[in-house]
Amino acid sequence: MTVFFHFSVEGFSNSYIVVNLNTKTALFVDPGFVDPLMISHIEDNGYTPKGILVTHSHYNHIRGVSTLLKIYDIPVFAAEAEIAGHKTNMVSGDGFFHCAGFDIGHYSVPGHSPDSLMYKIRFLLFSGDALVAGGIGSTNGYYGCEILRKTINNKIINLPEETIILPGYGPPSTIKAEKNFNFMLKNPPQEYNRKELHKERDY
Repeated sequence: MTVFFHFSVEGFSNSYIVVNLNTKTALFVDPGFVDPLMISHIEDNGYTPKGILVTHSHYNHIRGVSTLLKIYDIPVFAAEAEIAGHKTNMVSGDGFFHCAGFDIGHYSVPGHSPDSLMYKIRFLLFSGDALVAGGIGSTNGYYGCEILRKTINNKIINLPEETIILPGYGPPSTIKAEKNFNFMLKNPPQEYNRKELHKERDY
């Protein structure tokens, strides 16, 4: 397995291509913006795309879905029934499905958005905006923050420590690093600064 990383300067978001080297098949993850370099990774290496994984439906993570579907006839996996006007293979709750020769684990992590998912492929965790290096995704209030924080602590943080986290924003991390150093996972915001915290982080 290999992963190609793409950074979108338009949405300041991360996109990924995951390649199964045994089958020469590929998956797109959160294609916020599709450029010629992304397509060349596929075409120049003779990879066959098999699907698009969407962690959540915010525009800067799905803008490229329509472009990819004009080029490739592939399914879109997401928690919503439609993404960018295209029907999806809906993924709900926690479980597994098979695509591109991979067994793909999925976890529902609402809070940043109601449809937030994380996908685990072998030792990689695609966390979208729900979990980023040193933080968690913005929410609409304290209650949403607590739901997200507790969900991550209950479902995600006990994955193998060597699991590599590939988020929708910012640098990669590991489960071990977030377990030890992610302040927001270890410490809920205090009563006195609830409004201030979320006023600054909401977008």
